[in-house]
Amino acid sequence: MTYEVVCPKGHKLAVDESSAGGRIVCPVCSEPFTVSRPANTGAPLPPVQPANQVICNAPASGCPCVEVSKVAGRPALALGLVLVLLARGCDMIEKRGIERAAAKAQVVEAQFEDPWNKQRSDLERKIATLQEKENPAPEDTKELQDDRNSLRDLDKSRQKALRTFEATTLQDVKIASRDAAANYHMGAYWWQMLFVLGAVILAVGLLMVSSIAQGAERWVALSMIVIITFSLFIIGFAWMPLGP
Repeated sequence: MTYEVVCPKGHKLAVDESSAGGRIVCPVCSEPFTVSRPANTGAPLPPVQPANQVICNAPASGCPCVEVSKVAGRPALALGLVLVLLARGCDMIEKRGIERAAAKAQVVEAQFEDPWNKQRSDLERKIATLQEKENPAPEDTKELQDDRNSLRDLDKSRQKALRTFEATTLQDVKIASRDAAANYHMGAYWWQMLFVLGAVILAVGLLMVSSIAQGAERWVALSMIVIITFSLFIIGFAWMPLGP
């Protein structure tokens, strides 16, 4: 007569009473275990399937698809996740590189302008103070004229320095900023392709894992497949740009 036992990994098997107390190997997970003796309840045992036949919902061992899923499922899951994170991470870094190049151009321009602006501000403040005097002394009048001449000379010097600055340093950083933006737009295509490839591998890995997993693990894998499909092809959330 046969009765039902459960292997250490939760697979239900039907065994003959003659196997009670002995050791068998689970045909699903290949886990050896000792067969427990049937409970003596006095009631007839319910009919079960032939001895050692799997009666749970787990995939039968030996099926080529199941074996492939066992071998490649979790590695595909890990590889897909790495590719997705790599593609999005590199895309974000390159966008931040564009912002850095543009910010560098602004900093270089500000560093050139600040000293000239300070000198001009000092002279204008000095001129305004002299002009406010009601009865300026002759030396004040002479100082006011000298300051006005100094302001005109300062503007001329600034214009000359600005032409040289724009033709050398500022031009170099602006070219670097332009090239950073152009390189990003050319490389973004390949990062997007890598992202799509990683998403496909990730989805395939989740399908493989869900086909051999049980319980909560299976539901998590199926839920992740739904999330990936919804975000990629329904609302397009995964295609939205990361930066502003």
